Amino acid sequence: MIKQSLDNGLTLRPSRPSDGPFLQSLHDAVRSDLDALKHTPELHRQILDLQYRAQTQGYGDQCPDAWYFIVEHLHTSVGKVTIDFSGERIHLVDIAFIPAYCGKGHGQVVLQSIQQIAARLNVPLTLSVFSQDSQLIQWYRRLGFASMEQRGAHILMRWLPLSLRESLPSSQLRGATYV
Repeated sequence: MIKQSLDNGLTLRPSRPSDGPFLQSLHDAVRSDLDALKHTPELHRQILDLQYRAQTQGYGDQCPDAWYFIVEHLHTSVGKVTIDFSGERIHLVDIAFIPAYCGKGHGQVVLQSIQQIAARLNVPLTLSVFSQDSQLIQWYRRLGFASMEQRGAHILMRWLPLSLRESLPSSQLRGATYV
């Protein structure tokens, strides 16, 4: 896969080593939760760097077969997507956009393209979301995801292609509502 064109002027391309500075700045931009901590700028930078390295290593350890993509809007890097295709499902490991591109429908375009891939492969699409992020959980539900189980501080959510929904016994749908 060289580049995949999506709607809204978006493209998805494989991440490459030269994307490192963008990925670090994206990580820093989405970790506003660390801004509330009272510490020096030097300590703040060290914490961000430590968190970035831990996230990168954690994804590699937990999902060694994951694919890493950069989301571009009109040839400018604006986000990232990490997808694990191992097993009998697709797992969305991470999706993030720089703040200026949030709330513009770009995440929905990317997520729906991943749902289309899952439908073509006839496999579930799963993801994990922080259980306290009710706004994000509702967004995923609007896109057809159902909460499956609590895992520590996160909720495992699943989207099923129509063909799988129709073939599963209702007991396995766990009262989930799919669109």
